[in-house]
Amino acid sequence: MIGGWFTVAAMPARAGQTTVKTLTDNKGNEIMRMNKLILATVLATISAQSMAALTSHGTATTSIVLNAGADWSIRKGVDAEGTLGSGNVYTNDDILNHKPTIIIKNGTATAGTYYIRGAGASLASDGTIRWYNDADNSKVARFPAPGTALGGTWNGEESAYKSNAELAAGAEKTFELTMLDGAVVEPGTWNMTLELFTKTP
Repeated sequence: MIGGWFTVAAMPARAGQTTVKTLTDNKGNEIMRMNKLILATVLATISAQSMAALTSHGTATTSIVLNAGADWSIRKGVDAEGTLGSGNVYTNDDILNHKPTIIIKNGTATAGTYYIRGAGASLASDGTIRWYNDADNSKVARFPAPGTALGGTWNGEESAYKSNAELAAGAEKTFELTMLDGAVVEPGTWNMTLELFTKTP
């Protein structure tokens, strides 16, 4: 206002309200009234109306699976079943429906040498590999010619059978595991546990 003046007067607040300030000119005319309580109420109402305008239509989830880099691995192939001869004698491998197998794989990009030895109850104190009874692992049976069966030669330094040849990159090899012909064994399930090793450069 040109050539004029104005005053600001504080009006007493009512119960439940904030202080109300009134702006007047030199003639006593009210110019503006500010009420913080009313302003807060308006903002809260606008916010509530905005949320109410949103309608959910469900959610969706997508995933990314991160696998470890390719490496060597060992796994069970097939189990076998057969009938013992008179006196619980393992008469020959032909009593089996097929020979049980273990499979190793070189999942790396380069050919390499592997080492295999028994693990757990399959590892004898002298380093040889043996079968053990599933119900009582103190009962063991001989695994004949492990070096021949596993394609390796006993390596005393590593206490394992070292492969006679490298396994090509990406290649698999299957080993047939049998019992000693003529061995007397109890009927039941017999297990062999093998562990695969490679040398870290």
